[in-house]
Amino acid sequence: PSWEVVVEKEWKHHEGARFFLSQSVALAWQHCTISAFQASVVSVSDATDVYIDGLYDFVPLDSIAGRGPAFQHQQRPNLWLFLATDQRWWIGNEQAKNSQDALGIAHSEVVEPGTHPTEAGIWQV
Repeated sequence: PSWEVVVEKEWKHHEGARFFLSQSVALAWQHCTISAFQASVVSVSDATDVYIDGLYDFVPLDSIAGRGPAFQHQQRPNLWLFLATDQRWWIGNEQAKNSQDALGIAHSEVVEPGTHPTEAGIWQV
């Protein structure tokens, strides 16, 4: 099945439109946060921008309930790995993380609810 969405005031076919129940989304992110407690460090390497390479620690107090967990760079404390409102994992500054802005140095492709950043697939710098 396909859906139609409004793009520039016109209805257009959108094959990839998906809808999720908010309870299902919250539960999926809760499972992701639990997995972050179990494996609390994410390693980023071989990026074209070596500034973002390094280890990111899971920070429970900076993780928003019902959203993805947040990870802070071990050596650059203003650098965060977080889920933005566009449903992509981003590496950006603390301000972008706090407002969940789709803004930063690198981002993943759009992810399904509950997808850990290490499973996010293709990243762009």
